[in-house]
Amino acid sequence: MASNEPPVPDDEPPAPFDQALVQIRVSSRHLALASSHYSHMLEGKCNEADTIRNNGAVEVKVEDVDADALVILMYIIEGKTRDVPKEVTLEMLAKMAVIVFLYRRHGTVEVFTDMWIAHLRGGLPEAYGIKCYDMHFVGISAAY
Repeated sequence: MASNEPPVPDDEPPAPFDQALVQIRVSSRHLALASSHYSHMLEGKCNEADTIRNNGAVEVKVEDVDADALVILMYIIEGKTRDVPKEVTLEMLAKMAVIVFLYRRHGTVEVFTDMWIAHLRGGLPEAYGIKCYDMHFVGISAAY
């Protein structure tokens, strides 16, 4: 018997999947010192600040950012510099640029971004072209 359903093309993109849950324990004090956004949230009159005062900890959900890039930023904020990679790919540098831009942490990561860009220097284009490494440079140049 033949099916009445239309065939599904082989080149159809896969269905989107949920990003795995990543939990990171960080010092609320370090986070508040590093970011005015988190300072207001964790030390002000927000619900999260009340939860910290009452329970000593709070869960803050962060969505729409790359988990690996966020972990690297948290290592930098926490001062765990031995855990910060000495080299990153161009793709990771672009993901870091998004987070740095969102949280306005340019000065916090400057030493590391200088080091990462220096390692990538040989593979970076010197002029903009059509492909331009999938537009990574637009985000990177805006953030750094």
